[in-house]
Formats: sequence, structure tokens, C-alpha cells
Amino acid sequence: MKLRKVKIMIYIMIGIMGILLLAMMVTKILVLGYIVSATLIATAIFERLYWKCPYCGRFLGCLNDRGKYCQHCGKEIEI
Repeated sequence: MKLRKVKIMIYIMIGIMGILLLAMMVTKILVLGYIVSATLIATAIFERLYWKCPYCGRFLGCLNDRGKYCQHCGKEIEI
């Protein structure tokens, strides 16, 4: 999977968590908190599995636009 798609998917998951948290605060339905927790875990697993350098295959670390190079192999990363 391309890193750009992975980045978009992670942002979508974070957006879903935000919406669910807001809905939980407004409606006081505790089950939504459990769904947010499950979404958080799923996002972390998804990021760990797919946010990897296309050259060396190692985890790239935090999502940010500043790092344009892999911290492990030094190759330029196109996001």
C-alpha cells in the first residue's frame, strides 16, 4: 500500500475517533468510549503494519511531513 494512502487512512481513523469522542461526551453513552478505545488500538496496529519505508521495510515512526528521509536507511520518502 502506498504511504500516501496509509497516511489518509490513519487520518480518517483519527477523525472517526474524534467524532465518536464528541458523540460520547454529548450523549453520555459509555459504549462509544469502548468503541473509541478499540479504534485507537486498531489505528496503532494499522500504522505499525503499514507505515514502513518502501526501501528497507522498517517502521518510519511518527506521522509528520517534516521527515522526508527514512531514519534507518536514509533514502528519500515520497508521501
